[in-house]
Amino acid sequence: MPKYYYHKTNYHERQRHIIWVKRIIFLFVLIILAGVALIAYDIFHQKYKKYQPVSQLTTVVQQPPINVIRTQYYQFQAAPTWVEVANETSNNKFVYRNFKGLDLQQELDIWVNVSQPADHTLIPEYIVPVKVKPDGSFVVSPVSDLCKNALPPTWTKRDPVRLTYKDVTFLCNVDGTEFTAQAGAINGSEVIKMNRPDGSTATYTIVFRDLTISPNFQFFQNILSTFMTR
Repeated sequence: MPKYYYHKTNYHERQRHIIWVKRIIFLFVLIILAGVALIAYDIFHQKYKKYQPVSQLTTVVQQPPINVIRTQYYQFQAAPTWVEVANETSNNKFVYRNFKGLDLQQELDIWVNVSQPADHTLIPEYIVPVKVKPDGSFVVSPVSDLCKNALPPTWTKRDPVRLTYKDVTFLCNVDGTEFTAQAGAINGSEVIKMNRPDGSTATYTIVFRDLTISPNFQFFQNILSTFMTR
């Protein structure tokens, strides 16, 4: 074989090999770019879905978990952190407490069919007026100011006094420093007479105490707004 032909043939083979390698590299780069583009599109699409504003036809409602507490006399809704205190609960008195870890946050006491609880030590400084509905539920009004504000400025007695405030007659803790509130029937008293589903009636005395450094009676109002007789 002539030496010129040999070199020429070898040269063409090297050129074809180089072209083939370049094509492989180009295809490999193209695959990488396509993969990067696909990943970038997926990330953008996920972010767009996450932050896309809700249309006027869509309503997003986020609700915390709730617990329905029931007895033979009533039921209401509260956070799962509320528990019944069994050793302080009896046939006519029901005690519930809300804890954050081991710290007591709030307390709820309910007396049923007790005209004047003998152990009623939680005399309120605030009243939450409620309108009693025929179906055994409440229409809840905002909590009052300190009940002692309804007394004359010249009032000097420090003992609890029965007064009418926000159209509710109840016993007011004039000298109280706790954040204790009580439900009271508008045009009635703190002993609330309500209809039950079986056609009978019962009386309910409901007292709430907030023991936190930032008391909030909204918890009490939420409980009252879900309260129903049974």
